Amino acid sequence: MLLTSFYMGGNILDQNKIITQVFTYWRSMCMEDRLPSRADIIPADIKELLPFLLLADVGKLTATGAEINLRLTGTHIDRVLEVDLTGCPIGGFDRNWLDFVIGRDFLEAAEQRSAIMSIHELRLTEKPYPKAIMRPGDKAHLRYQRLILPLSTDGQRVDMLLGALVADIHVDATYLWRNQYSFKELSKQRLPVPHSLSCPQLQERAVKAV
Repeated sequence: MLLTSFYMGGNILDQNKIITQVFTYWRSMCMEDRLPSRADIIPADIKELLPFLLLADVGKLTATGAEINLRLTGTHIDRVLEVDLTGCPIGGFDRNWLDFVIGRDFLEAAEQRSAIMSIHELRLTEKPYPKAIMRPGDKAHLRYQRLILPLSTDGQRVDMLLGALVADIHVDATYLWRNQYSFKELSKQRLPVPHSLSCPQLQERAVKAV
């Protein structure tokens, strides 16, 4: 079970609670079969969640999928990933970025109108230094839980994505992007919209790693 706590702003929040709060907020904006829009998201209502959020623009569909670019990322995301993703396309912004396996949740959420929750783990597989002695970056390790949610201006066609990312392990992540690393998808849940999963059910499933 992945259920780790960390300290932020005087409150103890766990990653599962944050993911569940974001899902609950998004779900409250859904009207029958209509998806919420970006205009429905009021930052002042979710101020404590903003550091963990991301927004992505969904462009036209192509033969290889939708064109998706990150518009903004919260401070927690920037800090734990140790890279500024603002304006980056999903997949391929760096030679070491595993564009399909890591970015496919964005593509599936956009194309299938699905809410997708996953747990990913990345570890360094190639030491950044040739010598055998331990140096900074040798233990680069990142594990996070991520939720991707579709948004739509007209309620039907997905033109933006709202996401949340919370890391419970983040050690020298910058070295992952500069060197070879391994990627594991520990857990994944796809929730078609509309759906009947309650938040307690979502919360229970979110913390189970395969």
